[in-house]
Amino acid sequence: MYVPVVDQNQVPLMPTTSARAKRWVKCGKATGFWKRGIFCVRLNQE
Repeated sequence: MYVPVVDQNQVPLMPTTSARAKRWVKCGKATGFWKRGIFCVRLNQE
């Protein structure tokens, strides 16, 4: 399952796998949020 990714300015990037998104949220590289019922991640770094 793929997870949509956006950068700090809400610009869409390539989707990533759910395992990688979970790892990013856990280590603080990204923040998870819900948009229209879909879980997305926002990168905290460039």
